[in-house]
Amino acid sequence: MVMSVEQHREIHESKIALNEVECSFFLYPFKDNGSGKQIPDTTKNPSLITESMRLVRESGSVPTNTTTSVGLVTNQKFFAQLHDTSQAFETAVLIDGLDGWKCASIDKLEQNGECYGKRTSLTLQSLGTTKAITSLKIGTVSGVITGLNIIVTLPVGTVVTSLTPVIVHNGKMIDKTTALDFTTPRAYTITAENLTVQTYTVTVVVL
Repeated sequence: MVMSVEQHREIHESKIALNEVECSFFLYPFKDNGSGKQIPDTTKNPSLITESMRLVRESGSVPTNTTTSVGLVTNQKFFAQLHDTSQAFETAVLIDGLDGWKCASIDKLEQNGECYGKRTSLTLQSLGTTKAITSLKIGTVSGVITGLNIIVTLPVGTVVTSLTPVIVHNGKMIDKTTALDFTTPRAYTITAENLTVQTYTVTVVVL
């Protein structure tokens, strides 16, 4: 007897429920790679996505970093079982609060052409900790960075109610990218790959 899509989905979901965890990853806007394939545009600011899934790890010691995929390829049960609605993409790094797991290709599990689940083999990856603003400019004026405070001195007559700083940072994500009113100081938070954060206060002075 051939199982229906619903039955396959029920089995897949029950496997995930056996040891379901919440994992986060940075989701970039997608762009066309020139050949009709949508790929993440890592030049853009990402958003942070949290999904429920099941991480199936090798029993015993945690594997060391490797340049080749492990898991489904080597039959070592080192992969992630994802819901069919997962937004995870190839090369994304899943963060489960302790480790980082780089996705290989996201494989769809299908029955009669309909997706009922997804899975991906994983590679252990060290998570980045950097989360510093390295430069900030408003127009042609560079801000002076002192610790977690940044001061930008603009010429008399500058309207500060709608300014968009150009910010360079070494983290994974910044919380604000649009124009802001700098009549009062504004806070910018940088998120590192390991999800730790650092907040800067930006003050605009008109002299």
